[in-house]
Amino acid sequence: MDEIIERFFEHIETLLFRLIEAAPFGIPISILVIVLMLVYEKVLNRRITNKKMYIALCIYMTVILYMTLFSRKIGSISKIDLIPFNTAGGVRYIILYAVANALAFIPLGTLLPFVWNRAKNVKVCVLMGFLMSLFIETMQLILCCGVVQTEDLIMNTLGTYIGYILYRVIKNKRV
Repeated sequence: MDEIIERFFEHIETLLFRLIEAAPFGIPISILVIVLMLVYEKVLNRRITNKKMYIALCIYMTVILYMTLFSRKIGSISKIDLIPFNTAGGVRYIILYAVANALAFIPLGTLLPFVWNRAKNVKVCVLMGFLMSLFIETMQLILCCGVVQTEDLIMNTLGTYIGYILYRVIKNKRV
């Protein structure tokens, strides 16, 4: 049990360092997003109602893309694993890896409905999570910068659904 907890904290530490690494990549993108929001409001004369959530979603997307694609050396890994939950390292590692994948997509399911009205429908929100995960896996395959795994699709989609439930809880408390 101690080994599981130790590995969990190692993964949390790795995630935190990756977040710090993503800052130089995310800051210019965040500035670009803010400029695009202002242009959108001026040119189309439409107001973005939930700017903080919009910015949070853009920052989240930047971090996810950085961690899954841009922080990896292109051409370094090229493997496809179509058997779900077949990760090397035993059951403990499989569970830890699956939970981490679900946790990574909870913010998407929570933030997206605040920003995009169509995502207030659970099916649309979860579909967007699946498509985002599919995009990442496809890009990892094309760029050879990750292991393409079906369990990533499953757990990322589940994480988006959990995030959507969290959105509903938050929304119900605000009303």
